[in-house]
Amino acid sequence: MAWIEVKAGESGQLLLLNGPLLGAIPGSLWSIYPPGELTFSPGRALVVATVVQMTGKDAQAKIHTAGLTIPDGARAIALMPAPSSDKIAVHILHATHESRKQIEQKLAAHVPNVELVGPQQAPRFLIDVQGSAIRLLTADGLQVIGTYSFASDWTTAFALVMSRSTHVSELLALDNPSSQLKVSVRIANTPSAQTTTTRGIAVVAADVKAGQFRIRQPGQPRTAHNSLQLEIQTNADSYLTLVDVDSEGGINLLFPNSHQHPGFYPDGRVAGGETVLIPDSVQAGNRAGFYWDYSPPKGTDTLRVFSSTDLETAQLIRERIRSLQAASSSSVQRGSSARAILGGIGTLRGELARVAARGIVAVYDPQSHIPTEQPVPSADVTASAPAPIYPDANLLADVPSSGAPASMLSADWSATSVTILVSD
Repeated sequence: MAWIEVKAGESGQLLLLNGPLLGAIPGSLWSIYPPGELTFSPGRALVVATVVQMTGKDAQAKIHTAGLTIPDGARAIALMPAPSSDKIAVHILHATHESRKQIEQKLAAHVPNVELVGPQQAPRFLIDVQGSAIRLLTADGLQVIGTYSFASDWTTAFALVMSRSTHVSELLALDNPSSQLKVSVRIANTPSAQTTTTRGIAVVAADVKAGQFRIRQPGQPRTAHNSLQLEIQTNADSYLTLVDVDSEGGINLLFPNSHQHPGFYPDGRVAGGETVLIPDSVQAGNRAGFYWDYSPPKGTDTLRVFSSTDLETAQLIRERIRSLQAASSSSVQRGSSARAILGGIGTLRGELARVAARGIVAVYDPQSHIPTEQPVPSADVTASAPAPIYPDANLLADVPSSGAPASMLSADWSATSVTILVSD
């Protein structure tokens, strides 16, 4: 596992030597382990640090615990990537002065968090005008996302697309690069090249495409073409949480759900090394008690699969996703809830950061650290656990304490994604 050497600084500052080369950019979170550490056991980090700036070839990070001493030579491993910007960068390509002015005004009035950028900056979307039509393109300009009449209410369509982009980006940024838990996900009834994993590199056919499904119309039989099934495997006993972001930015908790039968993977727990099929069948009377039928809207869905070795971590992910689901459906125009989504996912980042140092336990050592001295008998000393050491105090201000016992087993979690194209 790749690690970065740490040099201690003053006032809670750390220097991650050559950190930017391994992704230590501002906003990213890093678990700090003692010097000489090689196993990097989950949940046993000394502290979590947030990178605040880059200093030459090194990265400067900050911890928020007064009096904590981190020794020189400590080792840092990546815990979580930096969050996406809360701004949606848009560059206007081809437009007359008057058209550009109208576009800028409408975007500012109707599309939350939009930021107009110049040609030298990296946009998330491109906009151009061709005659009476306005087009929204991907950042590389190679794919047209949508074409609309300039006289129509194109801002609503743009807001939905940009909202979805924000939600997907933030959800995908919830990753744990140092995880020792591996999870693989495959759409059932597709070629093996559809398999996606969280770690490693596989050589697959060049024509691999996203899974393709059709909306199930009323009265149509349920088939593998309109009802989703996933094959999932983890390398250890773990709890699965499946989250979908639809083409309009809506966030949906797919599994576990209130419809599943009690005996179908209770709490989402699956055995390590076994391939499970969720749901187990698309035929009537399946063991799962539910189906994942496709309904409008059509477009591209992103399905994020979280796996955790402990139920508590799984539950905090599910509780936060449920609140995000409510936020994403609270408005007819989902783009207006983008700020609530960003805030909710930011809070979830903070909660997941807690897991990195949650397993630390301070235990009394009766043996003298000076070889020539005899151990001094002690009164009844009870092991005590220090308060968990979290990254950004502001980020975690609204997060309640988990209340988990300090002696609990170390927790680990991981995530991977599947992309699905939904058509009529």
